[in-house]
Formats: sequence, structure tokens, C-alpha cells
Amino acid sequence: MVFWKKTFNVIESGNICIRLPERQDYIEWRRLRDKNYDSLKNWEPDGVSQNLSYQNFKSRVWWAKKGFEEKKVLSVLIFKKSDKVLMGSATLENIIGRPFYSSNLGYWIGQEYRRLGYMSCAIRCLLEFTEVNWGITKVYAATLQENTASIKLLKKINFCEEGKLLKYLKINGVWRDHILFSYVSDNRK
Repeated sequence: MVFWKKTFNVIESGNICIRLPERQDYIEWRRLRDKNYDSLKNWEPDGVSQNLSYQNFKSRVWWAKKGFEEKKVLSVLIFKKSDKVLMGSATLENIIGRPFYSSNLGYWIGQEYRRLGYMSCAIRCLLEFTEVNWGITKVYAATLQENTASIKLLKKINFCEEGKLLKYLKINGVWRDHILFSYVSDNRK
């Protein structure tokens, strides 16, 4: 179920709630990122896991709020509904209206919360929100070929493989090829 006023407040669905990041989330976010550093560094672009400063987080909070207001970004933190524990984050960015009505998806979740349905629920919420409110009907996601968990997740929520992106992102100092997936809404006409 979606709740919001003039600005984005919170989306609750199943066993999760998602919302825009706030400055007071920094300590919990930093702990989760630090705890999962060894895993995340294998999947994320260089630099993402290195700059975990409070200043960088404040900039990200501002970017998420401004991007939401301009309908260019929807970047949320994902919490377990039962105890409000932070589990990860998902972002739709490069949101483009006419004529494309599309965006790019990125996401991460702590190891202890993987393969439990939290991320698929969060992504479905983002897809529904941006389609209903902003008309976004196509979303792209790229993942490494060996990231089988991510591939299974994307297929589970009806993303289809579109092709290969050569030397798409630099990860651990190496430009890596990625598989491109896309989600196309049934309402795209």
C-alpha cells in the first residue's frame, strides 16, 4: 500500500517498508555497508564502497530528495517492517519521461537478507510507484554474468535479457561486461 502526501513518505508492502534516506539513517547505513563490504565490492562500481563518509551520505540524501522532487530519481532505503531494521537500498535513476518513459535500476542488500523476498518486494514497489505516478513503463538493469542471484531476482520480477554491455562498469579495477535486462510494463502501449 502506498502512502504519501505532497512529498514521498513511505511505501509499505508485505514485510518491508521503503522510504527516501534521511540524515539520521547514516549510522545504521554505514554499519550495514561496512558489514557487507567484502561482498558488495565484487558487484559495485569502483568508488561506491570506498566513500562512506557522512558528508557523502548527506549529499546522497540531498540528491535523493531533489531527484524525487524533479521526478528524475527514486532512491530508497529498505527496512524490515517488523522491527524497522535497515536491510539495503534500491534506486531508479536516469528517469526520462517523453518519449522514452524509462529508467535504470540499481540495488544492494545485506547478505543476511538475501534470497528472502525483501528485494523483489522493494523493486516491485518502485516499479508500481513510478509507473502509476510518473508514467515510467520500461526499466533497465545490468548485472555481471556470474551474479546468478541478481539474474534470478530480475527474472523473478519479469525482467527479460536484452543483450550484453561491453566494458560497462569498472569493478575491482577492471572494466567488466554486464548483461542488460529490462522490465516492460503490460501498460506500455
